[in-house]
Amino acid sequence: MRSAEDPAATVRYPVFAASGSGSSSGGGAGGGSAPPPSGEHAIAEVLARRLGMRLQGDPALNVLFASAEQRQHVGMTGSPYLRRAAFSSISWGPRDPTPALWVATSSDVPDFEVTARDAAPHLRTEPLLVLGRGYLEARTGDPALDRHFRVVTTSPRFVPLLRPALARLAGESFVHLFSSQRAPGLIASLTDGAGLPAVLRAAEDHLYALELLACAVEGRQPPAMRAASSAP
Repeated sequence: MRSAEDPAATVRYPVFAASGSGSSSGGGAGGGSAPPPSGEHAIAEVLARRLGMRLQGDPALNVLFASAEQRQHVGMTGSPYLRRAAFSSISWGPRDPTPALWVATSSDVPDFEVTARDAAPHLRTEPLLVLGRGYLEARTGDPALDRHFRVVTTSPRFVPLLRPALARLAGESFVHLFSSQRAPGLIASLTDGAGLPAVLRAAEDHLYALELLACAVEGRQPPAMRAASSAP
């Protein structure tokens, strides 16, 4: 039984409708190519196009430099791969909302959290899942990945399914994957504020890693990573 103080007990994932006010941008998700120069990659309209999602909100908003309140009024949703995906501000426990990429899966996903063991000091994140409260550290079975990533979960048997996703993100400077059964079937790549620049630069890879994990959980063959969008 989870205690009321459990930080994963109040995960909130806003869901933006497929239509409404604001710009509606779409297109193919990126294919791991370098983002546009001069910070353009963080402009809401450009980011939505990179991710192959529809945008609600100010298309000119620079997500990187926007205030937390401004970010909460911008959302992106779509199905660039085999499932519903989104980029929006989410919150959990007492922490302030933070931008995150997330995908939905029809399969059961146990509570888990992935962080980088060797992250730079300014990119280290405070864990959400605390050892000794029903959670334990587990390994993927890949020595290279296990040296690089720390995984905490309620289900060690689930952890090997993380290998394709973590292999995709092994070269990234910031990684924070999270799922809680308080928000069943949703898997997120969190930014924690400090990690936002890194996640925005490699947003296509973070989204594809979430897709790889969802496919592994469902026992499905993952699709190929989408080519970079050529939309204007």
